[in-house]
Amino acid sequence: MNFSLISGLDLFWLDVLKQLDLKSRISFAASCDVFENIYAMNSNLRLSRVVDLEEMLEFSLVETRLFVDLSGPEIEIIRGGPQTAMFPHFEYFMQLMSIKRMKVNEIALEGLQLTRYKWCTAPGTSFSSLSNLSMRRCGLTDENLEGLEILTQLETLDLGYNDQLTGSCLMSLPTSLLSLNITGCLSLCPNQLIHLSCMPRLRELRASDPMLGGYWNVYRDLVLACPLLVEVEVSICSVKRDENRLGGLRNLESLAIKAHPVETTQCMLSCSMLKGLMGVPLLRKLMFPDAPRGFVNANALAILSIFRQLRVLIIHNQPYCAKDFTRLKNLKSLETLDLSNSPNITNEIVADLVVGLPNLRVLTVQGCPLLTIHVYGDLAAQLASFDRSMVEMQI
Repeated sequence: MNFSLISGLDLFWLDVLKQLDLKSRISFAASCDVFENIYAMNSNLRLSRVVDLEEMLEFSLVETRLFVDLSGPEIEIIRGGPQTAMFPHFEYFMQLMSIKRMKVNEIALEGLQLTRYKWCTAPGTSFSSLSNLSMRRCGLTDENLEGLEILTQLETLDLGYNDQLTGSCLMSLPTSLLSLNITGCLSLCPNQLIHLSCMPRLRELRASDPMLGGYWNVYRDLVLACPLLVEVEVSICSVKRDENRLGGLRNLESLAIKAHPVETTQCMLSCSMLKGLMGVPLLRKLMFPDAPRGFVNANALAILSIFRQLRVLIIHNQPYCAKDFTRLKNLKSLETLDLSNSPNITNEIVADLVVGLPNLRVLTVQGCPLLTIHVYGDLAAQLASFDRSMVEMQI
């Protein structure tokens, strides 16, 4: 790299050169030359549309600037994890990327303390074209998210596991959002969900594990704020709220219900909640992932067996007996069934379920201690007698 090229980049390089004597200028040019040659021939970062910041930990200030000048226009996705904090020029890199005309459309950072950075919401930032932003476990507070509304093209925002967020930030998020994740924000007041009314386009919401407390009209307010939600994840606790109001989400297609992590041994799925969901016409996917024992009891399962429109059902860790499993055969439209960690499921029950569910394509029964290696043979023999192809099984 010659001096004219260096000085022609911008004033930054002129300022660098002015501070060097002749010998240092020659050394500087040589180091730039070496970096550019290595970069051009060998670097896995060269002209990469996806940049992992943890691959830049040993970059000097000059190398960081050269990298932005050489590859910045090609970068579309920036990712970083906990080790990114060891990159001494992280803030400088992000500032450079934010003030230049780049085409970055996704930033995904996790486990990096971001409380002192404002590069995302700086006036005139080129990050205003972001469509996806993830800042999980980044120690964020509501104040850190002030100004985020300038990201007018943002469609997906992941703020999961920032346990200092109280929810006041929901009033000033971009109105363009289609998907929002605030799961794991343990200080978030559930009643703050009413502020999601500022996001009329919102279709996907993950809001598990909010602050515990006796807030009654949580889901009434959510239905009022976001009537067009299609995919929802919530958690329940022993303090009963108006979960039955979720049935007011008439466009709901997918619902995941979890136990609040603080009360996994106390909370139980209410039958009134399930009855409230019975009239949701588009509901095709119901999930109870990692449910504690007894979370979806036999009475709840009896109600679930009436949801004949279901295509996907996931229920983990429940000690059902053979009679309980038989009820699932009412779900004739079911295509995917996950009964992992069911302590009482046997080879015979598996075969009976698969034969009784004509549309089943995938059955997951991982961690079920009573199943034996003969389950495949037993099932194949049963299906052959009904002239049906083998179901994909995950054991």
